[in-house]
Amino acid sequence: MKYKYRSLSLEEISQLTSNGNYADDWSEVCVADPFFVSAVRGNVFSGKVEIGPIEPKSISDGDLSLPEGLTQCRVGNCRIGAHSALHNVRVIYGYEIGDGLRFACTRRAKKNNRR
Repeated sequence: MKYKYRSLSLEEISQLTSNGNYADDWSEVCVADPFFVSAVRGNVFSGKVEIGPIEPKSISDGDLSLPEGLTQCRVGNCRIGAHSALHNVRVIYGYEIGDGLRFACTRRAKKNNRR
């Protein structure tokens, strides 16, 4: 998981903000190329966050297919590997995540026990 990480450009920060992302300090968020801003939506970043290469495609394993990128996650002090998919993760802090990880949390439907 060795990539050349770089700082975000001002244009990328503007696009990330427009996509509903927030960072305590954008200078602490680094990415590796290729980096597609459109694959990162609705996240909160804190501390040092390194995001490996992300492309606008899906990763599949059997019946599970998820788009690469991060959506609706709270990420702090993490390194995220290449071509990973993290979606709807409430909090992930202090992890080094390998390449190609697929992780999505979904809400479980509430069962109505009324008769």
